[in-house]
Amino acid sequence: MAKPRDVKIVLGSYDATPHPYHHQYLGDVSEWIISDLNPRVPSIEKIDARDIKYKNVSALYASHILEHIKEDEILSTLTHWRKVLKKGGWVHINVPDITFGLDMLMELNTGKLPDNPYFNNREKVMQIINGTMESDFDTHKSWFTKDKLEDYLQKAGFKNYKVWQEYEAHDMRCILARAEK
Repeated sequence: MAKPRDVKIVLGSYDATPHPYHHQYLGDVSEWIISDLNPRVPSIEKIDARDIKYKNVSALYASHILEHIKEDEILSTLTHWRKVLKKGGWVHINVPDITFGLDMLMELNTGKLPDNPYFNNREKVMQIINGTMESDFDTHKSWFTKDKLEDYLQKAGFKNYKVWQEYEAHDMRCILARAEK
C-alpha cells in the first residue's frame, strides 16, 4: 500500500515560490503545495487560507499573509489552521512587526532618514503599516505585535508555540511564530 502524501502548504505565495530566505523553514520547496487566494500563474493552487479544504496537513507556511486578513477573522483563521493540521503538524507564521513600522515613521517625523535599504522614505514605511494598497489583496487589514500574536495562538488552541522578532528577507523586522498542534 502506498504511503499517503505528506501535505505541506505554502499559503499566500503571490505569484512565485517563497524567497530563498524562507527555505530555512521549508526545506525542499518542491514538496510543498504553493498556493494563493488570487493565483496569478497556473502553477499556484487557489486556496483561501481562511478555509483550507485539505485535512491532516503536516505543515502550513504563512509568510506575510495573516496581516491581509480582517482583524475579526484572525482567531477563526488560526483555529481553522490548528484543526486542519494533523497531530504533530506545525504552522510557521511571519508578519510585519507594527512597532518596527511605527518606530520608522516616528524617525521620519523627526527628520531622521531610516537606515534601511528599502524602507527609507514615508511612502515605503507606510507599506509596512498598510501594505501597497494596490488592490484589496495587497492591503493590510490587521497589525501585529509579538504579544498580540502569542495571545491569538493561545486562544486558537495551540499549546506548543514560540514567537520571536527577526530582521528578515523583506528588509524589515518581522514577528515570526512556529506553533504545533
